[in-house]
Amino acid sequence: MDLILLPFIGFLFASIRPSQNLEEGHLRKSATNNLKGISIIFIILHHINQELNGVSGTFFASRLTMAGRLGVAIFFFVSGYGIMRQHQIKGPSYLKNFLPHRLLPIILLYLLAMLLIFPIKHQLMGLTFSQAAISMTNGAPFVNDSWFVLAIIFFYFAFWLGMQISRGHSLPLFAILFLLTGLYTVYIWDKGMGEWLVNAAFVFPTGVLFAFYEDRFMPLIRRFYLPIMLGTLTAFALFFTLDEMHNQLRFRFFSEIFFCFGRHDGQLSR
Repeated sequence: MDLILLPFIGFLFASIRPSQNLEEGHLRKSATNNLKGISIIFIILHHINQELNGVSGTFFASRLTMAGRLGVAIFFFVSGYGIMRQHQIKGPSYLKNFLPHRLLPIILLYLLAMLLIFPIKHQLMGLTFSQAAISMTNGAPFVNDSWFVLAIIFFYFAFWLGMQISRGHSLPLFAILFLLTGLYTVYIWDKGMGEWLVNAAFVFPTGVLFAFYEDRFMPLIRRFYLPIMLGTLTAFALFFTLDEMHNQLRFRFFSEIFFCFGRHDGQLSR
């Protein structure tokens, strides 16, 4: 792994200030927002690297592709964790208002972005309406790099549907979430879309799962924080290295899961 990325990841883990992030044993909303901010930094580094890759002598010429994966993983994990925590706090009213208050604003903002970008690309690049429509289903939307937003819309809807069908019972809820995520993954692979669309897909339902059982995890985490944290970081380093060596999705999935657990457990540690 590039020496540039190693100290950056180390800094993120070292910067944890857990005493400021807890609220009755759970992450405060400000803490989850901070984690989302960290994820955005990772994603920005990834896209800068895409622009400068191969330019010798530049700081970002080092391979920072992994940074994008880890950034998406953090965002998906915290998003899944956050919506489950909000449901636990607010109760049935949260689910009742989920579509108009949580999902609809994202969709409307995305539609606005489409309305702004389409005429520009139509004039400058000759983009047609049919091409724009096709791009929304082939993993390369004409709103550049917005697959991430489409994935969040899908996962939020999957959460709402799973909660509606399961009535909040754990087994059917997670069966539905992981089944829908599996179908999402199979569809993308079957259509030959980019692997970046599925790298962190299963991290979202994992975040929901963690929030659901967090009350059971907390006493164990607090009691054995140091060995758990060391074990989590060791597992992350192992699977991250295996992913770089073999470039396989199974190693990538576990590296992202342990990375998110490491960040989350660190925030909860005191």
